Amino acid sequence: MMKLRSALLLTLLFWLPPAVKADSVDSLSWSWTVSGSGFDGSGTLVTGPLRADPSLAYAYNTDYLALNMTGQLNGQNVLLNGGYILGGGDTSALTTFYFDPWKGLNFQTSNAQLWRLVHPDLPVPSGYEILLYSYSSDLWSPVDVTITPLPEPSVWMLTCVGLVGMLLIAVMKRHVIAS
Repeated sequence: MMKLRSALLLTLLFWLPPAVKADSVDSLSWSWTVSGSGFDGSGTLVTGPLRADPSLAYAYNTDYLALNMTGQLNGQNVLLNGGYILGGGDTSALTTFYFDPWKGLNFQTSNAQLWRLVHPDLPVPSGYEILLYSYSSDLWSPVDVTITPLPEPSVWMLTCVGLVGMLLIAVMKRHVIAS
């Protein structure tokens, strides 16, 4: 009887597929922060999956199309106006290039100001790797940007299933030892 329960539990643990497979994900969530030059902001960015884009200027030739952006910049709510994050299939590639130099990532703040994040395409002094452009003041400011992928819901689900499975196995072992 005990072997049957264990076999059933293990079957269930390995049979449960992820809720969403990584190669069929319709959207990805990223945490973003912007700081420096008098700017402070953070929030969440939602993109489509990694896709081929031969029109990109840089060698990656792939990008994540921005679908939604929430958060605040200097206390003002942000609203996405469009753009891309460059990527090479590996999210660690985002530490080198974040944004296309021409298309960038465009957003608007709740005070009706338009902004664009870009990676300059010309050699620039250290500290100017990412620029935030203000359309209203026609000013380029160097900023630090961090974009970190958030775990997919399926990852959380599998983690929870694994923890519950380990708890059940511990309870079952304790029950066997006690009897």
